[in-house]
Amino acid sequence: MSKKRQRKTQYDDNEYDVIPKSLKVIRNSSQKKRLIVILENAQLETVKVGNNYELLNSDRHKDILQKNNRNPATSRPDIAHQCLLTLQESPLNKSGYLQIYVHTENNVLFEVNRLTLIPSNFDDFAELMVCLLHKHKVRAENNKSILLKIIKNPITDWLPAGCKKILMSFSADKIKDPEELVPDDEPIVKIDYAEETFSISSLPLSGALTCTDLYHRRIVSTAFKVSSSKGVINESGFSFWFSGFEISVTSESDIGSGIGNSRTSIIFESVSNSWISRFEQSIPSDSGVDFQNKNETDEHNLVKKRLKVETPLNLDKRLIIILESAQLETAKVGKKFELLHSRHDIGLLKKYNRQPETTKPELVHQCLLNLLDSPLNRVGYLQVYIHTDKNVLIEVNPGTRITRTFNRFAGVMAQLLHTNRVRAGNQPVDLLKVIKNPITNYLPANCKKILLSCRAKEFKYPEELVPDNEPVVIVIGAIEQGQVKVDYTDSTVAISDYSTSAANISGSLCSAFKRKWIPAN
Repeated sequence: MSKKRQRKTQYDDNEYDVIPKSLKVIRNSSQKKRLIVILENAQLETVKVGNNYELLNSDRHKDILQKNNRNPATSRPDIAHQCLLTLQESPLNKSGYLQIYVHTENNVLFEVNRLTLIPSNFDDFAELMVCLLHKHKVRAENNKSILLKIIKNPITDWLPAGCKKILMSFSADKIKDPEELVPDDEPIVKIDYAEETFSISSLPLSGALTCTDLYHRRIVSTAFKVSSSKGVINESGFSFWFSGFEISVTSESDIGSGIGNSRTSIIFESVSNSWISRFEQSIPSDSGVDFQNKNETDEHNLVKKRLKVETPLNLDKRLIIILESAQLETAKVGKKFELLHSRHDIGLLKKYNRQPETTKPELVHQCLLNLLDSPLNRVGYLQVYIHTDKNVLIEVNPGTRITRTFNRFAGVMAQLLHTNRVRAGNQPVDLLKVIKNPITNYLPANCKKILLSCRAKEFKYPEELVPDNEPVVIVIGAIEQGQVKVDYTDSTVAISDYSTSAANISGSLCSAFKRKWIPAN
């Protein structure tokens, strides 16, 4: 049932305004009701380039990596960036129930203040990490509060005592519904000394989506040990994966199976809904979907050129996502065209009538990572369109594997906007294609069309938007500031009491639709 939305905060004209110096967090009154997330094995390391230090990454330091015989796949700080973006922007964090720690592969442990506003642009994030790793703390500009701080190992000193210990792995023999794993009153922890091993999905899940499923409705105190790297880590015979990959724990002799190339998602939108509103719904027990084989050789295989997308059993049952007002525009820089973004020179931005806060193509990148890597897309129930603020309409092939880093994504988008299509190598398959307006020509007749807005008067939980056996269109604003106005939707709905990022909303919807259309069995 839907209900009248009661505002918890006052909103200004900028619905998507997420650029204050620090986040406003409500202090929770219960220390039991908190989620402690540890991003384990994060690939955050600095390297000296000329007279300056930079964050080592596979995009910009290929020569350095090659010189030191290092695999570029082991220098991916962008994964930790995506994790932190998702966590800090979640309503769970804004309601005061979240604590984050990051443990790097070089054994550096740091604490993230819940008030910290993580930059959406990776280059800004890289500068922030360099500052932290060399100065050991980062303070807010307007006061003396510490936003990021290196603390003393071991990480176990910071975890709650007396927790039930459960190991999560897609390759586990047992599959349980997430509801069965959540206790009513006691804390629960997912770390390497687990007592039991379970899987909660027959499909490969990212850590973010798994967390959404597991903590969907219950009030618990939770600690995660998670990995924000690309390789298998071994620690007491186990490794724990999260955000950017499927949550799983593998032993050295038992590498699991599945593909976990999903990035971040709304990890805790639904958790926040349950903890704040205690919303509960029954879980469907029948999906009718043929799941993928769980006996593959590499649980974290991220090297496939294209995703394998199943043909849906019911073509009418689809979630159609429209990323509206996407800020995708090219500009001539020197002799070539580049995708405009906020780190371009302010003079160049003004030439195209842009401001840094209204030039955020990385928001589209983050949304596409969540959407296209989701299990919902894998089984063929998802279709994505992008409508830019310059009235360019783009169709996204469900089999597209979006590039992992923003710099490569920017190159692909620049190519698309100038050639009108991007193909899969030499194959006659369009992965991205500019199509003719209006968007309504491509939508099913008589289907529901819903615009999401945190300022809407009507409030619904994401699960309430899921129809039984028919298509539905949901419009998400791919912007950081301002409001989305369209004339083709039937209703405007809020799914959270907090303004949150488009990427978080995308993940929340995929999780909700997955639970009803392809539940764990």
